[in-house]
Amino acid sequence: MKPMSFWLLLFFIPIFATAQDSKLSIFESLQFQEVIDITLETSFQSMIANPANEEYQAATFSYQDADGNKMKWNAQVKQRGKYRRRICEMPPLKLKFAKADLEAKGLKKGYNEMKVVTYCVDDPTSKETVIKEYLIYKMYNELSDQSFRVQLVRINYVDTQDPNKNQNILGF
Repeated sequence: MKPMSFWLLLFFIPIFATAQDSKLSIFESLQFQEVIDITLETSFQSMIANPANEEYQAATFSYQDADGNKMKWNAQVKQRGKYRRRICEMPPLKLKFAKADLEAKGLKKGYNEMKVVTYCVDDPTSKETVIKEYLIYKMYNELSDQSFRVQLVRINYVDTQDPNKNQNILGF
């Protein structure tokens, strides 16, 4: 009887492990073939005015899921990188979501951070470079499953301090 229990246990462990991994991460919930629209609301004016600031600040992140439902998240956002945050008009960002919020929506709580890359300077060459960088990541995805996954997005930056300074740009 004991050997049979052992074999049954060995059979069911992978099934339980697979069932636990069936949850999507917030990033996986954003995976589409086409460009998607996202909105990021925060005080960009204060963030860009102080490029040395390493602290997260409150933000709201929203998008439309595959079923057409509007998903809205409270998040934290900060600038990332060393060089680009000093020279860029819009530095690369890092979003952080509360693990409890992710879990409450049925998503993986272990993957609660996401990087956002956009243009550096508002000119056609810089915007073209963002698309080239995105395509390089996509090509590398074809070569290796150990590569960063990316999603091309149209980002609506809403500055909570100055609504007239909203921007709508491509990023990933």
